Amino acid sequence: MNFTIKNKMNLILTITVLTIIALLLSSLIGQVFKGYLALIFPFVLLAGLGILLIYKKFLFDQYSSIQNIVFLLIATSFLGAAFFSFNLGFFSIFPFRVLFILLVFLVVISILFNLRIDFINATLAYKPPILFLTIWFLYAILSTLWADSISAALKSIVFLGFGMGFTFFIIYFLRNHEDYIKVAYIWWFMGAFIVFIGLVNHFLQIHLPISRIYTASAYQKSIPTAVFTNENDFASFLSVTFFLFLTFYTYSKTIIFKGLNILFILLILFLIVVSSSRANLLAIGFGLAVWYLFMLNRKQKLFYLGIFVVGGTLGAVAARDVVMSIITKILSELQSLNRISDIGGGGSMEKRVNLILNGFYSVKESLGFGVGAGNAEYFMEHKGIYPTYGDFNVHNWIIEILMNYGVVITILYLALYTAIIYHIYIIWKNEQSSNTKMVAEFLLIALVAFTLAGISPSSILGLNYHWLLFGFSLGFINMHQAKRIKEPLDLKEV
Repeated sequence: MNFTIKNKMNLILTITVLTIIALLLSSLIGQVFKGYLALIFPFVLLAGLGILLIYKKFLFDQYSSIQNIVFLLIATSFLGAAFFSFNLGFFSIFPFRVLFILLVFLVVISILFNLRIDFINATLAYKPPILFLTIWFLYAILSTLWADSISAALKSIVFLGFGMGFTFFIIYFLRNHEDYIKVAYIWWFMGAFIVFIGLVNHFLQIHLPISRIYTASAYQKSIPTAVFTNENDFASFLSVTFFLFLTFYTYSKTIIFKGLNILFILLILFLIVVSSSRANLLAIGFGLAVWYLFMLNRKQKLFYLGIFVVGGTLGAVAARDVVMSIITKILSELQSLNRISDIGGGGSMEKRVNLILNGFYSVKESLGFGVGAGNAEYFMEHKGIYPTYGDFNVHNWIIEILMNYGVVITILYLALYTAIIYHIYIIWKNEQSSNTKMVAEFLLIALVAFTLAGISPSSILGLNYHWLLFGFSLGFINMHQAKRIKEPLDLKEV
């Protein structure tokens, strides 16, 4: 049975409503048993899986078993180690890693027994990214020869392996337009789920054990982190996901679903404001500017400008104190980027500047080869010449790659990132299908916004959503280019 976009829309609405009801009940229970939040949410997730099983024939039966594992891998990538995480001492295991290892095992078995998986003759039309990722990974291993901290290097290589493997699985196993539309719906649903957890964090001050706020002082308990370790990682994820809800709103045909997307857009803005993430406020502003200037036609620009003016005026009149409070909060966060009192006093601005300066100093000291995989933090702590006042995390995705892997890898990475944006723009410009165009639009704006959102987290290489965005984009391009060569390989029998 074919699963149409209309059926998907009804499904996503049904699952969302039922899950929100389940989450509301769980939050009420959580108020009484705050220490057991980590046990409550998994039961809610299991209830969601039960709902998915009801729609099994629509979601899973049309795909191969390995493809279904890839979709589950994508879904669990959003949760990371927040649920069902077990520490084995040298290694933590959780659903995403279990599925990843299972997928690797099945692929190896399939290759050994010739079960319709052929990586040599596969339709990988966009080959440069695979070549680059291979070179990057091999260089990371080679860099252990000069890395000061071998343990940090090995840990980073493991993260790199998971991320690159995740990217490759998406590129190889997702071959059709429908596959990528499905990934967008998975992201939508998981994004909504994570937003709700963030709201529980803020209003009920209940946090998962993975969060730094779980053991923080009472005055910090309202800071949302959801399934992430800290608020910066969470806000960075939100600023990218913001544009998923925006594109779903733009291309949706039903009033209810449009309203639901507007709701999540507003909730994301609220959560980013209360998390005090200035970089992500700038990322959303930058993404919106690109979306408005380059993605909308003249009629749409006038429409949204009118909505902004009228809505802003009515909002200011109806809830003046609330609106002014939010505007003041946003302006205060943005103005603090250039606060003079920070300079020379160990403030946020001085730390960020000095972290970057130490990054460039490390390039000079390593003769452009980088300090070795995962050794950026070690260098900051032990060899940095500019004071960072106890903060040794780079907080800049480009500088992080530059410090760890050197000039050549960084240039190749930036060249690939630019090429991805260019190819997706061409797809968006020429695509006729509204659903595929929606996916292209989301990826394009998300990649643009991430250029600023990526300076918020302490490190991006361990963040699954970063690799998902990367793999989603590369796979989407590969799928389009493969259409010009031959029909996608049928994986139904795998």
